[in-house]
Amino acid sequence: MKKYVLYFVFLLVLFSCCKTPNLTFFGDDFSKGKGYEYGKVSNSWITAYKDNVFYSCIREGYKNDSIWLLMDKEDWFNTYDAIDFTDLDTAMIIGKKVIKDLPNEVYFNSQEFFSENDKSKHKNYISSTCLHYYISRELDSIAKEAFKNEVKRKTELYGKNYYPFLNEKKKK
Repeated sequence: MKKYVLYFVFLLVLFSCCKTPNLTFFGDDFSKGKGYEYGKVSNSWITAYKDNVFYSCIREGYKNDSIWLLMDKEDWFNTYDAIDFTDLDTAMIIGKKVIKDLPNEVYFNSQEFFSENDKSKHKNYISSTCLHYYISRELDSIAKEAFKNEVKRKTELYGKNYYPFLNEKKKK
């Protein structure tokens, strides 16, 4: 029995010292201690696509234009402009669908904090849902697939590789 415990402890120490692979997603350029910098993310197209899904999700969830007016005073949002209108429409549809799939209301009915005037019992997890969908692997794979289609369309349209930085990464 002591032999198995010793093997287990050895394996535990061995694997705890190993570096785990770094799983990165597009837009994970914040490890340098900086915020978002326009044009300095790993793939601006994919980041902008995901950002538009997020903005659409928030807009659909709150259905309040005054929020956008307040944000517009301080926020540049994502000003990357190389996304076609069809891709923007698709991103907006995805964001709206995330909100439409939420239950209508989430109730908080605690007897400890119960009050007839408590408005918190009629809230929903809008911002949290949108944020968690933004960082999901599902949206990441949708954005990557949309980008592949974008590369294919632009290459057929212009007759050359429209995004040459893709080949540079493969050569390294």
